[in-house]
Amino acid sequence: MQRSLLLGMRWSLELMRSTSTMTKLRIIGAELEKQSNDCVLIEYSKGVSEDAHRIHVPLVWLRDHSRDSSSYNWNTNQRRCDLTGIFERSQLANTKDAVRYDTDECVLRIRWHDGVKSVYTADDLMTWVVANNDSKANELLELWDQSTLKRLPNIPLSNFTLEAFVTSFVRYGVVSVSGVDACNPQPTRDLCERIAPIHSTFYGDFWIFGSQGNSQQENHEDTAYGAEAIGPHTDGTYFEQTPGIQQENHEDTAYGAEAIGPHTDGTYFEQTPGIQVCYQMRLLTAQTIVHFFKSYISLNGKI
Repeated sequence: MQRSLLLGMRWSLELMRSTSTMTKLRIIGAELEKQSNDCVLIEYSKGVSEDAHRIHVPLVWLRDHSRDSSSYNWNTNQRRCDLTGIFERSQLANTKDAVRYDTDECVLRIRWHDGVKSVYTADDLMTWVVANNDSKANELLELWDQSTLKRLPNIPLSNFTLEAFVTSFVRYGVVSVSGVDACNPQPTRDLCERIAPIHSTFYGDFWIFGSQGNSQQENHEDTAYGAEAIGPHTDGTYFEQTPGIQQENHEDTAYGAEAIGPHTDGTYFEQTPGIQVCYQMRLLTAQTIVHFFKSYISLNGKI
């Protein structure tokens, strides 16, 4: 029996950016957006003669990208910020110059209510938040939908290398590895740990689901698999830190397979012009839909 390891990714902003032409971009000015007070309005242009463009950058995003010593480790290039309280820490200081763009030094200065001072260079901001349409990074991406998902390449476990994994991960955002023992969970765990450390959740780090009866399954005290409502949430609710790579390993006859929905390439929907899901996307992002998980017995006797 074959088991596949499917890995989905949230595309990193850095993957879609290029620094080769960012020197052409310059910031004209930046100020706090007056209506919402939760984002900074940045005005920029690609040249002296070109018309100005505007972009709204959320304060929570700016706080997450702060490079002050308490938020960023310059020796390891890693963030120190605990995301569980990021919205509370994204409140501005009660001063008139809490958000100020220095045109002489070309830096954006922000003072936060907890006393932290963040400084962002114009080059960094343009690299981080402005998409470069001339970037060759977009040529690396291959978009897919449900009809083309089956044509994505599969990596046999015997030929698995980190290079092959990364190549497929960057190009498709999903990786399929076949030949992993479906009867023993340890090979699946070993494969995951060859790629990256397993990210622990509040309920554990590695759960085993199979085709055995429900009474033989491990008892996981997790509200995600019950009917108890926990309010609006994302998968990050269950993680001590926000998840990076999320993975599913399943077989066609696995317990709970009915709950696995079709895989979707988010980048495909984002970048495909005229795609016929605009109304549905707006509805799902703006309308709260009350729903519950409910166990049921299918005609073939499965739960």
